[in-house]
Amino acid sequence: MFRRTLLPRLVYGLYRGWSATWRLRRHEPPAMAEYLASGQPFVVAMWHGDELGMVCFGPFYRLAVMASHSKDGELLNYVLRQFGFATARGSSSRGGSSALRGLMRLARQGYSPVIAVDGPRGPVHKAKPGVLELARVTGLPVFPCAMACSRHIPLHRSWDLTDLPTPFAKVLIYWGDPIVVAREGDARSAAMTQQLEDAINTCRRKAREMLPDID
Repeated sequence: MFRRTLLPRLVYGLYRGWSATWRLRRHEPPAMAEYLASGQPFVVAMWHGDELGMVCFGPFYRLAVMASHSKDGELLNYVLRQFGFATARGSSSRGGSSALRGLMRLARQGYSPVIAVDGPRGPVHKAKPGVLELARVTGLPVFPCAMACSRHIPLHRSWDLTDLPTPFAKVLIYWGDPIVVAREGDARSAAMTQQLEDAINTCRRKAREMLPDID
């Protein structure tokens, strides 16, 4: 009872209060501004470890994510939906095909699928081609992004090197230019995967360079 009903509400309340103190900043290239203005969806590619910062940006974008059927997934599903995310149940390791179909369905409804491309279990910051295949099938562009924060608590007990911004930190989401995968293209080629990996790492570097210069 506690884990199914009370714990998700408790976690959501704590995160909501914690993240409400953050100073949120966004850097969006012109191409993204055009997509946001038109209401067209796109595919989001990011690294694991940026999720705790990404969640609070849910109200700015119409995003969709995978949430597993595990007990932790139930908790995550509740919290994400409170922040305006749509969820497709399943994971990239178990139930992945159903979750992928769910993301495709949500994309048709105007939601932008979010994929942590070094999942499900690493290696950290090494891209997998699945997000590019999703872009090829849906015809949507991939926008890479990365987070940076002025102060954080490192939660590095697992491979994904998650950072939790501290109260009153500046938190910046930096979006890169879109990557377009042709319908007849090879989304799983090593060259495309490397392009994606380089794009996210560039966002990560530029976010950290920009952060000290913004209010």
